[in-house]
Amino acid sequence: MVQRLSPKEFKLEYQRRGWTGKDLAVHWGKHQVSLSKIVNDPERPAHWDDAVRGLSAPGSVNSTQATPGRLDQKNLCELMVVLLFVLTDEVAAKRIAAEMGFPSSRIQGLVSIAEHLFSALDFKKNA
Repeated sequence: MVQRLSPKEFKLEYQRRGWTGKDLAVHWGKHQVSLSKIVNDPERPAHWDDAVRGLSAPGSVNSTQATPGRLDQKNLCELMVVLLFVLTDEVAAKRIAAEMGFPSSRIQGLVSIAEHLFSALDFKKNA
């Protein structure tokens, strides 16, 4: 059985992962006061301990709430590289078009947009 976190350990755990209480509350869809009650309850439900132990770093691509404002330049570069790779792979592009109900010309258009963004934002130098 996994050891439960004390309120102090809980707070140290999310801080160690780069989160503030305010940002974590937003990430988890909680009001700051509600998060504070969770953090400071030594008998909180065990799933909260699991959740804090499984936190990705803020802005991480692994984050389920990743937004452009929270992604750093490196993550944006990696995302663009993957996007271009997938969209320019013929088999993957056909599958995406079929699953999304897009004509293949739409995928080709998205490739053009991605290539333009990639070059316009100078991602290549940062990748």
